[in-house]
Amino acid sequence: MPHPPPADEPQGALALVIRPIVSQGGSLVRLPANELAASTAIHDLVGGFYEAIGGPDWIAYTAEDERHFPEGLLPNLHADALVRVLGFHWQHGDYAKGTLVFLGREGVGNVDVPQRVLDLAHVAGLLK
Repeated sequence: MPHPPPADEPQGALALVIRPIVSQGGSLVRLPANELAASTAIHDLVGGFYEAIGGPDWIAYTAEDERHFPEGLLPNLHADALVRVLGFHWQHGDYAKGTLVFLGREGVGNVDVPQRVLDLAHVAGLLK
């Protein structure tokens, strides 16, 4: 019989997940502490290969290339507005598509999503 994980097992970063379907809103997800497991969790949340965008203290993972998604990706207007308010500038004509996973940035590592990002998500009605 498998043993349950220890109660003091380290937890990974807290992520804000914003899906393109407005009724699904945003959600908070605790990623695994193990970097490989966390990367796999982000891959699963985004739905495939992903790339990073961001600013000095935040990072968002988004679908790498729409060609990897045969059914296409829905525009994500809420996530698009959030990254623009946070100061990110897309290349001309680009915008957020699919699910975005927001985290904090500390050096080369991911940490809990910054409070200011959560505050903006609350104001936008993405988090209840």
